[in-house]
Amino acid sequence: MNIRCFDSPLPSGKGTDLSTSIKVLLIHPHKIYLDALCHALQNQEDMTVTPVMLESIHGNSICQHHHPDVVVVGMNRLPPNAMQDIKNMASICANSGVVVFLDIDAAWQIRRAFEAGVKGCVLVSASLSELVYAIRSTFEGRMYMCPESVRHMLEDRNGSGVIDTDAQLSLGEREGQVLRLIADGYSSKEIARNLNIAPGTVDVHRRNIMRKVGLHKVADLTRYALRNQMVGL
Repeated sequence: MNIRCFDSPLPSGKGTDLSTSIKVLLIHPHKIYLDALCHALQNQEDMTVTPVMLESIHGNSICQHHHPDVVVVGMNRLPPNAMQDIKNMASICANSGVVVFLDIDAAWQIRRAFEAGVKGCVLVSASLSELVYAIRSTFEGRMYMCPESVRHMLEDRNGSGVIDTDAQLSLGEREGQVLRLIADGYSSKEIARNLNIAPGTVDVHRRNIMRKVGLHKVADLTRYALRNQMVGL
């Protein structure tokens, strides 16, 4: 994954052609955050913002309607299907760049967001100027990570966490979703409802997970997921 992080002072728009307005489609599930972000971004001379409040971005065609230059997807927490939703959004917005504005702190989540097709990643702990810079960078065809997300990636690469990479790679996407929900304390029925699959299918995934990681108790699976940064504290 080849992503640039810019260490130079954040631009105020002087490097951007202000005669060309960046059409930003802003998506967030909570109105108070949506309104605040929309107001802040509308104050940028080179941006016009269309705010949309959505609980899920799964399967929607809103990009095809608005034809944005950059899509900003904000989430307070990654739901089980978030990465697939982001992948669908990036596919639908093939001619636009997708920036995620997320409350996440694990390198594997940041990595998967880029693998899903996003062009920029800004954590909620970053400043507004970082989000503005991510939008402008994406519009100009560059990929962007805020410094905090870069720090998480570097700490992961330097081995600050004990990551069982081989075991994680052996888990399928659905198995990873099931494991994260198990670690979050969801029952099989709740997991089935969240992922829209049959409870029996959840049990099959659970057995496959246990076989692949070599653990057979929920407490051990939870510790495994936490140790490998697959679920937040």
